[in-house]
Amino acid sequence: MLLASRYPMPLNRNVLLNAAMFTILFFANTLASLLHTVFDVRVAIAVDVVLTALSVVSVIVWFFALTMKGEKERIELVHYRPEDEVRILQRLDQINRLVLRLPSRVYGTGGIAGVGRVG
Repeated sequence: MLLASRYPMPLNRNVLLNAAMFTILFFANTLASLLHTVFDVRVAIAVDVVLTALSVVSVIVWFFALTMKGEKERIELVHYRPEDEVRILQRLDQINRLVLRLPSRVYGTGGIAGVGRVG
């Protein structure tokens, strides 16, 4: 879901719904495996009931929410505004200048990382 949220183009609603549902299911299955491993039999029945309920809910959501209208409806998730991009790029330039200056002070390389003085 994180990759879909950073995708620069508008995506249709069905793609986002699928990404969200699979993210929830995979996270729940991972958490269930972890709980089974750590707590063994003590929580097995409760975890299995929750996983079954989550699977049923996801099938119902997929059955009723994935429609032809959802294929046509485009959604653009919140991205950075132009002023945010300028601020972030300025900050990255400051960090790059700092990193390029650092080796010359520490290692005496003259500002080029990884290259020592010759002669």
